[in-house]
Order: sequence, then structure tokens, then C-alpha cells
Amino acid sequence: MISINQDRLVEQFMHFVQIDSPFFEEANFISLLTDELRKLGLGVENDRSGENGAGNLFAVLPGTNRSLRPILLSMHTDTVEPGRRIQPYLENGQVRSDGKTILGADNKSSIAATLETIRWLQSARPEHGDVELLFTWGEERGHRGAKAFDASRLRSRVGFVPDGGGPLGTIIRAAPYYTSIRAAFIGKAAHAGISPEKGLSAVVMASRAIGGMKLGRIDGDTTANIGTISGGSGRNTVPERVEIEGEARSLVLEKLEMQTRQMRSVMEDAARELGGKVESDVQREYDGFSIGPDEWPVRKAVAASRAVGLRPVITSTNGGSDANEFNAKGIPTIVLGMGGQGYHSTQESITVQELVKLAEWMGALIIEAGKD
Repeated sequence: MISINQDRLVEQFMHFVQIDSPFFEEANFISLLTDELRKLGLGVENDRSGENGAGNLFAVLPGTNRSLRPILLSMHTDTVEPGRRIQPYLENGQVRSDGKTILGADNKSSIAATLETIRWLQSARPEHGDVELLFTWGEERGHRGAKAFDASRLRSRVGFVPDGGGPLGTIIRAAPYYTSIRAAFIGKAAHAGISPEKGLSAVVMASRAIGGMKLGRIDGDTTANIGTISGGSGRNTVPERVEIEGEARSLVLEKLEMQTRQMRSVMEDAARELGGKVESDVQREYDGFSIGPDEWPVRKAVAASRAVGLRPVITSTNGGSDANEFNAKGIPTIVLGMGGQGYHSTQESITVQELVKLAEWMGALIIEAGKD
């Protein structure tokens, strides 16, 4: 039976979330986490690939049987905004913020749970292989840390990322390909009251383009969105330049490419038909992945779920994570649900029971991985 020190786990989690670590400003939390890993007797390396001392932290928990298959466990250290001066509260078995900020359980619940799991493993010494621990920076902005990490340092050929939405027991085996879309519509400025006919409105161009795009949920695999629009210099000036930013994502590469072509085509058509021009920048930010439901990582996650009384649910997501990057680097990696609710919002919360069960699940996973 996996025995987790609940009070210590909750105390450490609440301490972790009070250390500000918004994306690209993770250095203070990474310094703290380095100290905590060293207290557990682990050697820690920081690849310094981030900013101001931030970087990916890499450590190895030696197995009790080092001939067994090693696995990668990866979590991220950064949080979204509003994530500064977080004040966590524990009430009726639930941890939440004061409602002015996020809580930061994404992904610090998994970090705290994993450290508590390590303490149990070191004490109980069940049979398991090496556990390679990776704590990344910049996940919330394009998985920057995972992209920068040199995967040749890993012995593990499989990985697990406890960073998924959904209840504990959720096993995410597929995630999307993702393309970012930025465009600038360029017209001609003129006084809106005296000589509007001499102008060419970039707002009208952008509006026509957006109106012609397929947006929202395109089908069961594909979504698209225009998230920002900005430009113009004043209400009395025909706007010369308007910029938009959006995205498209799909579990199926061919569908993503079709959606991207459609969005680019209507932008070009709108600019040409109205006599202006558009400058677009379309970038594949990361690749998707799909791991079969009967493949080793999924089977082990299912077995570990059942071992601690969770109901495994195998699914896919249309959100990206560091797992996309590890799969792209040739390491089959799946995502595990963290529990909790309201991630990326000021209503974010997680229960004490979920924190404890998350730690138990990680422990069971490490043990199951040794049972080839």
C-alpha cells in the first residue's frame, strides 16, 4: 500500500504556489525546487536554457533495480496570469486562491505530489527502475523549455506528463498539431471626415477576412480561432494597418493543413478584392501525437490507475503540452489528468483528496513500469 504524508504534501503544495513563477519568470521557483530535490538526495542539473537563471531541471531517482526500464516523469514550473502574490486557502478539504489570482495547481500540484511520492519510494523501497525527473520552464507559452531540452540526455524511451485536465484516472493518448497565424492588413490612411474616399480601411479588410473564415469547432478533430485584433490610430482616421492573431489545431495533420489554407486564402482574397495587401506569418508551433490504446505507456497508466482505485478513462485532447515535444523527439509520452478544476482561471481549486490520490497514482505508475 502506498502511504502518503497528507499534511506534508498539502503544506508543501501551498508553499509552492506562493512562489511566483509566471511563464518566463520561473527562476525563483526553480531555485526553490532545486533545493527541495537536493534535500531528497538527488543530483540536479539546470540546463540554463531559460532566462535569469531559469532552465530545465533534470534529476534521476535511482531505481531499486536499475536493470528495469527507466521512465520519464515531466512537469512544468511556470504558471499563467494572474499568478502573482497567490494566497492559497484550505477550507473544507479544498485548496483555492483568494479569487484574485489563479491557484497554480497547474502544474505545481503534480510537482508537490511527485516529491511526496519520492519520499515514500525512498522509505518503502518497492522494486522499480530509474525515474528521470524533468521540470520544464515556459510550457504555458509554446512548450519552450521542453523544446530546448536535449533529449539525448535521457535513458528513458517512454514518458508521462501529469499535466492534463480532467479527473484523476484520465489518460490522454493523443494531442493536436498546432499552427499559429499572424497577419497584418495594410490599407491607406486618410481623414475619416474630410476625405474618407482617399483612404483604404484595413479594418474592413480584416473584418471581411475574419467573416469568411471557418472558426470555432470545425469537426471532431479540428478547431480554429482568431484571438486578437488591433490597429488604427484614432477614430477620425481611416485605419492603415490592422493586425490579427489566431490559431488552428487538429488531431489530424491533413485537416490542420486544409484549415490553415482556408484561413490564409480568405485573408489574401479580402486584401486583393479591397485593393490592399496582407502580410501573413503562419507557423507550425508543434506537432501532434497519437499513441495506441494498447501500447505500453497507456497500459501501464491504466494498471496504475486501477491499483489505487481510480477509474481509467482513455481519451484525446485538443490542447498541447510538453508531451507533444517529447513525442516529436522520439520518446512516446502520454498525458495524465491532474484532477482539480477551473485551471487557468481565478476559480481554480484542488481537493486534498485529489492531491493525495495524485501522489499515490504516481507511485503506482513507477512500480507498474517495472513490471514488464
